[in-house]
Amino acid sequence: MSKLDHILQRYAQMNGNGTKSYFDADEIADLLDYFESEDDIAQYEKILDFGLRLHPENPDLKIRICRLLIFKEQYDEALEMIIRTGHDDEGELELLKIDCLCALDRYDEVLSMIERKQMQPDESPEELYEYVASILSEMGDRQDELEELVCEGLALFPDNQTLKEEYCYILESQGLVDNALCICDELIDRDPYFADYWYMAGRLYAEADNYNRAIKSLNMALTCNDSDMEIKLFRAFCFYRNGSLAEAVREFQEIFSAVEKEGVEELIQDIAAEYPVPDDFNDVCTFFKILRDDAKNENVLSYLMEQFICEHDKHETPATITRHLDSIIDCIKQSCEDDEEKDDIHFMHAENICHAENRNMLSGQLASAYLTQKYHNN
Repeated sequence: MSKLDHILQRYAQMNGNGTKSYFDADEIADLLDYFESEDDIAQYEKILDFGLRLHPENPDLKIRICRLLIFKEQYDEALEMIIRTGHDDEGELELLKIDCLCALDRYDEVLSMIERKQMQPDESPEELYEYVASILSEMGDRQDELEELVCEGLALFPDNQTLKEEYCYILESQGLVDNALCICDELIDRDPYFADYWYMAGRLYAEADNYNRAIKSLNMALTCNDSDMEIKLFRAFCFYRNGSLAEAVREFQEIFSAVEKEGVEELIQDIAAEYPVPDDFNDVCTFFKILRDDAKNENVLSYLMEQFICEHDKHETPATITRHLDSIIDCIKQSCEDDEEKDDIHFMHAENICHAENRNMLSGQLASAYLTQKYHNN
């Protein structure tokens, strides 16, 4: 049992039997970190209150109060508390202050903080450039400011990988996929064993409809991290879009055998996030739905898919592949014609499969929404 598991078990036992146990400040911090990672703000607040009763003067726990206010979007109160400490230009408090100022639309003050940091000979604003860029990117509606900040940061720190990642996404959002790929290649050269960069390249090649190159990049990503189901799911999508249905089916079968049933829907949503083009999403979502509902559609999946795989293995000619692929897609679409859910499933943005009221969103808006939810780490 890990240290964290032991702390969580003690905390659960304390809540279960109604007794009070002692936790040192580091253990309270571990609990807070865990429930923050789980987005369980109610438990976070409960544990913070408990920790402050045990350790009322602990400076880390006092900072956590500011974090809690930010989690609850009480930015004015958080900013007031941060300034009141007298250390709002240091460490984590400085970053939390930036969070508040950006949320309160006081971006000019953020730029002033960066300028002051630049003027101090023993200080570097590099971390601030990274942090502010990540915040602006998440906000989604400050793309001009984001581009200006990233370009300025890269002029000062040309080897900063975080800023290069942001620049890659900016180029992608502007439709400059080839330029984005050049930046992605630089990132791969710097860290050739980081799966996320190969994954990024795979997605960019897919957006350029170069599925062969996309698959090669995703193969490299899986060489670096062969347990990442999301990369496997996207590779299955690329197989599907490339007409390699046999490989797509095999990939899906491996994914579904490795993932609990309740996780399948989440995986479907993940793949929706990776390729923000409505027509492509609708096609592949229908295909995923058939694979997910294997038992319900056994007459389609068990016979036609297996027949295609068999034929594909024996006859690699393009004519054979095209004939069977068209036949299977027609059967899949036919099997779903009476499905009431089908017309309601479509792509809106990077994290949801939503209903029809948002169907008329333009593809450019879809791409913009996707990029604000971009995938940094697996």
